[in-house]
Amino acid sequence: MYTFSLLCALGLFAAIQVPRTSAVSESEKKEIVEKHKDLRKHVQPTARNMLNMEWSDKAAANAKKWADECQEQHSTPPFRNTGNGILCGENLFMSSHPVKWSTLIQSWYNEVKHWKFGVGAIDGAMIGHYLQIVTYKSKEVGCAYAYCPNNKLPHYYVCHYCPHGDINPEEPWEPGQPCGACKDSCSDGLCDNGCKVYDLFRNCEHFKWACPFFAIFRDEYCPATCQCDGKVK
Repeated sequence: MYTFSLLCALGLFAAIQVPRTSAVSESEKKEIVEKHKDLRKHVQPTARNMLNMEWSDKAAANAKKWADECQEQHSTPPFRNTGNGILCGENLFMSSHPVKWSTLIQSWYNEVKHWKFGVGAIDGAMIGHYLQIVTYKSKEVGCAYAYCPNNKLPHYYVCHYCPHGDINPEEPWEPGQPCGACKDSCSDGLCDNGCKVYDLFRNCEHFKWACPFFAIFRDEYCPATCQCDGKVK
């Protein structure tokens, strides 16, 4: 009886996937951020409102939580919430062998060959990874890695992009002179004047007149519309 129970326990333990997570090093964080910056500032046509990118520990922590799940699918919104109702986008990469962060980020970006500005996907191909990288509004990135031994492709990489925003698949940025929307707040072709609050509704601009009169509108429903004149939002 004891032998059977022990064997059952060992079999159950073997069936449970125990991911091995490796922390993203400081040099890898820099590699990830700089790669995104380089790709974003070289989009064509050039972008007048492309925001600069920086590392987010909150986004990275959420990415790690999902990587540790070892599920070969995208996470649900609770895994991508960094607080204050801010949801992040997500890119996944799975491989049979370790891959450099800059290499896998480039592979996501390479979906651009199936995309055209003003049109969107030109042949029905997947372009979501590319759009996550180049949507103008995302200004924070956080990534994580886990080794998932039971997966067919065990090397599992996750990046979260914040905020997710409403990605326009045809025009994910405004075309124009680089930094045209932030002439006094520009770093190497990328805007540093991103609004730090976000609207909860898409049609806030239609009700901007309400900003001075209703605190709940100004502070909760449409704070970007009410508080971020002159900033990229």
